[in-house]
Parts: sequence; structure tokens; C-alpha cells
Amino acid sequence: MIKLLIVDDEPMEREGMQLILEKHFPDLVIQQAKNGRVAVDMAATFSPDLVLMDIKMPGMNGLEAIEAITAEQPHIKFIMVTAYDTFSYMKAAINSEQRTTS
Repeated sequence: MIKLLIVDDEPMEREGMQLILEKHFPDLVIQQAKNGRVAVDMAATFSPDLVLMDIKMPGMNGLEAIEAITAEQPHIKFIMVTAYDTFSYMKAAINSEQRTTS
């Protein structure tokens, strides 16, 4: 059983991803977080194996949430999910991951 956390500030995006994933992977255990702060709190109790993380969210963005989650639970893997078209955000995400695994 794989535990998955979907993090996005757009409810329709979260619900759509969950419906698609549940249809094709019925054994997944899925929870949702509406922003980075909620994701950090949920990761502490839910302890997901994988997080689908939006980058650009109000308050705590996805990169900040990844750093906070990884500091406490370095085994969690992340997939960045974003419609934002600036590569600098993805570069920052990659650099953040490299710092936490070194």
C-alpha cells in the first residue's frame, strides 16, 4: 500500500488528480492538502510515501513545504506538479532536493 499526498491550492486540480489516480491505482491511500502549511502538518501524521506538490501556492509555497517535510522525514519522495512556466522554480526545487540529500 502506497500513501500519497496531493498538495495544490486549486480544489479542482486536487480532486481531478485523485480521481485519475484512484481509477488506475485503486490500492493507493490518498489524502489532500490545500497549501504548503497544511501539507507539512499532514505529512507529520499521515507520513506519505510520495507527495505530488504544486510549487506556487499562497502562504508557504511548495519549495518551502518540501524543505520542511524533508527535514523531518527524508524518506518521502516528491513529484512537482505545476502549471507555472518559469524554469527557475524547477531549478530551485532540484537544488533544494540536492541540499537535503547531501
